Amino acid sequence: MPTARQVIDQLRSLDGWTQIEKTDDGITTYSRSEPGSQLMAYKGIGVVQAPLEKMVAITIDRERGSEWMDNLLESRTVRGVFPAEYVLYDHVHTSPVTQDRDFVTKVITLIDSKPRAVISVFQEATDPDAPVRQHVRGSLDRSITALISADDGHATEVLMDVHADPKGSIAAWMVNATQSGFARNTIRGMRKQAAKPNIEIPPSVSKLVKKP
Repeated sequence: MPTARQVIDQLRSLDGWTQIEKTDDGITTYSRSEPGSQLMAYKGIGVVQAPLEKMVAITIDRERGSEWMDNLLESRTVRGVFPAEYVLYDHVHTSPVTQDRDFVTKVITLIDSKPRAVISVFQEATDPDAPVRQHVRGSLDRSITALISADDGHATEVLMDVHADPKGSIAAWMVNATQSGFARNTIRGMRKQAAKPNIEIPPSVSKLVKKP
């Protein structure tokens, strides 16, 4: 596993990436083809006007994930506890004419102090407490989200890189069209969630990301 700084450098690098969108609210999305896959990888970069500890609290509160994550119907921790390695189950709505998808992922957390950053590395996983049932089980090649303190602690830069396959019979062009907006929608969702007054920051999070 690379270090937190190595992952941040990797996320900041735009080698091989093509910018496909830059929104008026400051979110930039890039795409890149992946060897052996018809599905594109997508990278998103944006800033949320909220301190790092609030952003970490938002992302680890799985019970409220559906409030801000695009098309997420259910999210729960299967086992483990942040910031140690833990396993997640996510149920995602697709469309009225296709079967819903679900994903099981192992999450590894990396911490850096300069800059203050919390990185979540999602890896495809299996778990007996999250068996395949009525939904199509999606596949995750990689998904990385970095939250980096910015503006002297008043804001958080968000870097995202994802390459996922929802499996099933959905055409590749349709998957790419949908996933191209994932980072943009996620960052906007984070902004809306961060504006809410009822975000509780666990003491463990405050201790983990406190200023040196």
